[in-house]
Parts: sequence; structure tokens; C-alpha cells
Amino acid sequence: MRFINNSLLYLRRYSNQRTIHTIRKTLIDENKTREFGSHIADLCRKGDVISLVGEMGSGKTVFCQGFVRQICSDKSLQVTSPTYLLDNLYDSHGINVHHIDLYRLSGG
Repeated sequence: MRFINNSLLYLRRYSNQRTIHTIRKTLIDENKTREFGSHIADLCRKGDVISLVGEMGSGKTVFCQGFVRQICSDKSLQVTSPTYLLDNLYDSHGINVHHIDLYRLSGG
């Protein structure tokens, strides 16, 4: 996985089908990006949707590592890019977390 320091990531949080937060964040390094993902996970509730937009290498999967590990309470959980699978599913105490890559669907 390639991470580009000082990348720009756009995050949008939806709750009950409406946008409640939009964040434009410059990510300094992988550790700070994981910490940011973990912090956002603490703010989310069951049913929320997080949308990430960024160039390849901007930290989307690194963000998801922090997010999913926090939700699942497992700091060593392997969280990988779903580029070829489209959807990686993580189950945490009855809460399903979908890590979906929509990039290949955009040309359809």
C-alpha cells in the first residue's frame, strides 16, 4: 500500500439519510490518518454512512484501518483495500461495517 504524505481526503458523514458532517482534511502521515479514522469511529452511531473521496494513495484505506479497528475493538485486525472484492465486511458485536471501493463502478 502506498501512502502519500500531506494528501487531501474528503469525508462526508450521513446519518438518517442526511449529511451531518463534511470534512476536508490534509493528512500528514499514516499514523495520524489512522488516529483520525479512530476518532471518527468514536463519533459514529449504528446506521451512519461515511463516504471518503481521495486520489490513489491519499489514505482512504489507512483511514479505514483506524476506523474499523476502533469499531471492532481490535487494534491488530487486518483491514485491507477492497479494490478487487468491492466490499470487505467486518462484524463487530452485531454491527456490520462495510468497507466498499466504488472506483471500478464509476464507468458503468
